[in-house]
This record gives sequence, C-alpha cells and structure tokens, in this order.
Amino acid sequence: MQGNCAHTHPTCKKLNKPEIPRYNNFMWTAAAGLLISILFLNTSAWAERPSCGVNFRTSVNESPPLYFPPDAGGKPRGITIDIIEELKKRTGCEFTVTSMNRSRTAHSLKYSTIDLALLDSRNITYDKYAKFILLRPSVRKFLVNLKTPPPTPPTVQELMNNPKFKFIIQPGSLIFFKQEEATQLENQKRLITMPNLPQCFKKLKETENAVFASQGTLINYYLGDHPGLTLVEDKENVFDSGAYYVPRKGIQAGIALIEKALAEIAKDGTLNKIVEKYQRLPK
Repeated sequence: MQGNCAHTHPTCKKLNKPEIPRYNNFMWTAAAGLLISILFLNTSAWAERPSCGVNFRTSVNESPPLYFPPDAGGKPRGITIDIIEELKKRTGCEFTVTSMNRSRTAHSLKYSTIDLALLDSRNITYDKYAKFILLRPSVRKFLVNLKTPPPTPPTVQELMNNPKFKFIIQPGSLIFFKQEEATQLENQKRLITMPNLPQCFKKLKETENAVFASQGTLINYYLGDHPGLTLVEDKENVFDSGAYYVPRKGIQAGIALIEKALAEIAKDGTLNKIVEKYQRLPK
C-alpha cells in the first residue's frame, strides 16, 4: 500500500515528504565553488602585488625629454613620467608629481618638502641632503659651440684647462662635474647660469666657445636639433643616473620597493625602450 501510494490519497499525506530538486543542490555546489575560485584568484593577485602604502611627493626635471608639460586637457609625458608609470605597476606606490628646475629640487630636498627626485645624475649638491638610488651608470658628454670645428674634437682636459671655454649650467647645482672641476670653474669665473635646459641650449647656440655637459641621453636628444655643435665624449669618468630620496619615517619599505623596481627596469630593457621613444635623429 505504501509503496503504491498516490500523493493525493489521504493516507499518504504523512508518508510523502517534499522532494528537493536535485538541480538546486548542484547549483549551490557550483556557486560555492565559483566563490572559492574568485577568492583564491584575488588572493593570489593581492599576494603578487607589493604592498607599498606610500604616496611619494616626487619632483621631476621640468625640461624635455625628461618631462613635457601637458597640452590643454592632456597629460604630461616624457622619460620620467614613463618611468613613474612603470614604478606604479611594479611597486603599488603612488606618486604626486611636480616638475621643477634643479635649483628648486635642491631646495626641496634640503627642506624635505619632497620625498623623491626622479630622474637625475648623482651630484655633489643633492648628496648633501638626500640618499641616492642607482638606476644605471651614465656616460658624460659635452656639446661645444666652435666657430670652426677642428678635425679632432678637443679633449675633456683641454676644455677644462683652456680659460676661453665657458661652461653653461643650470641653477642650484654643478651637475656632471667632479669636485675639483667645479672648484676650478667657479674660481676662474667660467660658469654661465641659465634657468632651465632649453635656455641652456639656446645660450649654447648663441655663444662661441660655450660648453654644456650632461649625460648621454640629454646630449643625444639636443644634438638632434643642433648637429653643428661639436660632441666631446668623456671616456674616463662615468656619472651614475638614478633617483634621490629624503629618509623619513614610514617610507623605507616603499623605498626598498622602488630601488628593486628601478634595478629591474634597467635590467629587463624597459629603460632602453623608454629612452628610445623620446630620442630625436639629427636634422
């Protein structure tokens, strides 16, 4: 009787229980599995992304090709901006960027109103106020305005020791000069100070026997516009290029991430790709 009992028979009401459809159990199992998978994937992604937790107040050199100000409604671009974007991806750190000339950067490092200066060569002025992070060594080069370029360019020592050569610099620091060179040029009053990089090259083009020293990336960029200038390469002295930071409480873990990321950017070819993107061929 019970085995053949119909659902509508009065004696079957207590014997038959409502049946839970099997597909409901399947859906609950699938949903739980999907949720666990999502949590696992997100946990893996979070584990791979460094935990920085710092928004670095960052200065970048205001001059091309390191920095190009934004057009109306656009965004800034340049070598340092691209490097900062790489650092964001690789470290999880944030950066509040301000473009500055070297004089203002030196002042900001001295009074700790910035955390990070990116990108510059190691120099005797910034070393007084901040610690240096190496990106890569940079070859020092000079551009010289000679009325009649000789068959063989002058040597670095000839430039330094001949008082007719005047050296154009930006304010705030004697970048790309050793201490003894800087002292010599200052004592002999052979320095011409211009406010920024474009003005340096304008003055260089207008002044016979003027000299401008910088690292290879910048010299190559401006040589593209001024192929008539004489190139002098320093084959003995190498100047390190990288970033400066002012130590303060709470940023050391972030600095360690930045130092690691800069080394990776230089090693894996990313830096070369960024620099090549902004180079110009001689006209």
